[in-house]
Amino acid sequence: MPLMLAAVDYVPFLIAAAIVLAVIALAVVIAVAAVKRADKVKKTKREIQSEFLKKAQTDDTEFAKSLKQEKPVFTKTAEEKPTLITQSQTEKVCLDKVISKTEIMQQPLGCAQSSLKPRFISVKYSRSFTAKLMQADNAVKQYYSDLKNCLLSYKGVKSRVCWRWETFRYGRKPLVKICLRGKTLSLAFALNTQNYADGKYAVEDISHIAAYAETPCLYRIKNARRALYAQRLIADVMESCNVQVNQKFLSADYVRSLPYKSIEALLALKLVKELTAEEAPDGEKFNFTLRKRVSASEADGLLRDDVAAALVRRLGGAADKSCAAIVNIDTLSQTFDEGDVVTLDDIKHRVKGFNAKVTYLKVLARGVLDKRLIIYADSFSPQAVKMIVLTGGEAIKK
Repeated sequence: MPLMLAAVDYVPFLIAAAIVLAVIALAVVIAVAAVKRADKVKKTKREIQSEFLKKAQTDDTEFAKSLKQEKPVFTKTAEEKPTLITQSQTEKVCLDKVISKTEIMQQPLGCAQSSLKPRFISVKYSRSFTAKLMQADNAVKQYYSDLKNCLLSYKGVKSRVCWRWETFRYGRKPLVKICLRGKTLSLAFALNTQNYADGKYAVEDISHIAAYAETPCLYRIKNARRALYAQRLIADVMESCNVQVNQKFLSADYVRSLPYKSIEALLALKLVKELTAEEAPDGEKFNFTLRKRVSASEADGLLRDDVAAALVRRLGGAADKSCAAIVNIDTLSQTFDEGDVVTLDDIKHRVKGFNAKVTYLKVLARGVLDKRLIIYADSFSPQAVKMIVLTGGEAIKK
């Protein structure tokens, strides 16, 4: 009997010891799993970086051979100094698409110099302003119709549609240009941008673009409120030129005159020009300067949205949108180092507080990017692509 009582006294200690051993075993299993996962992530990243290094070495070898074999030609850089390049060099570093002369002449953009090799971008079609309107959504068409009626309701104001925009003049003086920058309807006013810098109008100064020297105040119509504010800016520009309202003006429905048409129909109407294989390499080329540091607001003024879209490299993979999230460029700039390859797994491990269950990633523009990054994501905003490209990086859509 005393022996049984003694054994009963040891039972709690045995249970406690078993629990402690179980906890230690579970901790060891978790630690081993974490180490294996970290090794797998590091291996994946090394493979991606190795792929890029091999490609870069191959390109450099071909580039060196081409300098020996091809006859050199001269082109001008942004500083107006001749730079020696070869025809084969130009062809080997071209992207899958090339920008047409008509499209690229809208802004001095198109060729980025990285590692002494020019990088060209292009589009297959050159769409006229009318063609872009026809293929725009109904909201954009309605904004256009309302604003055009507002402009023509002033005495003596006439409009003229050309390939890239529609100009509204009073006599010989251009007052407003309506254009489509990407998919966004935009108005360029003959107003001083500084007068609206601190107000509710989020205007942009585009006076550095020669075609907009007389109408340097750009305003983008992104919603109904901005369309209303645009009418107030129209009133300001008319008042500055002492133009009066025509009380007898009858408005027109311009939406009905802009039915949607396919590319084939627009080509037949000569509202879209197709770029031939011969025209593409002979198109006029323009440089934009790579930067060590660029802000979101600066990038938006340096590249057009359609140019940014052409610069995204697409791998053609399927997207899993079961758990979507966003990450801002300035967060990546603060987290990663110069030349890093950034993947969703990297972001999950290195960005503090980022959801580990995310399957779909979109990169947005914010703040400043001050390093070259190669970023893999499911989606990019146009402004984010501009920041990545202007600092020498690459936006890769999975």
